[in-house]
Amino acid sequence: MQRLRGCIVEVSLPTKAVATPKGWEPARDPTRVVPRVGWFVLGASGPEQTGIRAGSEASGFQISSPALPGVVEFRCRGQVQRAEEPDDLPEGIQEQLGQLAGLDYLAVPAMGPIVPIGDGSVFALVSRIVRNYRRPLQASNVVDKVAVVQALDALLTKAPKDNETLREGIRAAMGLVARPQDDAWSSELSRGLQLALDRALRRLQ
Repeated sequence: MQRLRGCIVEVSLPTKAVATPKGWEPARDPTRVVPRVGWFVLGASGPEQTGIRAGSEASGFQISSPALPGVVEFRCRGQVQRAEEPDDLPEGIQEQLGQLAGLDYLAVPAMGPIVPIGDGSVFALVSRIVRNYRRPLQASNVVDKVAVVQALDALLTKAPKDNETLREGIRAAMGLVARPQDDAWSSELSRGLQLALDRALRRLQ
């Protein structure tokens, strides 16, 4: 069984790793070209340096960012050792070998600091929140997700009009996602959306 030996997550700048567990090393600081923060295992000696076993967990990974929570791609890498390929293999054979080997990472949705607050209007902030959450909500098991998505879409039509109308729309959307959820991911998704919308609401006050 493989062990997890590296992980990266999408972020909005500026974001940096501020805490790393023993046996791990933070990757480079995220940049505009590669806006991701991550960690990797140091070496392979010692029980604390062999990665995370399947079914277990690790703590101590922390990042700092002013951005709001949103849905990001969390990518994990294991101990896959690919066989060395001769440099003179025909291109077609290389493609077939790559297909047989498959991906050497696992990508899953997660919550992370991806929605920049910015210095613009509240409408611009609300638009960024809606763009980030809309598709993940549609693919989720969030309770009454159709109504939630409709409430978010309505914000984009209300935002340019007046602040009071926008406040009412944000409160309505927050009320929908505040309902108890049936699974862990739906709970994380709804909680993240509540936090993001609450920040937009406070910008209106």
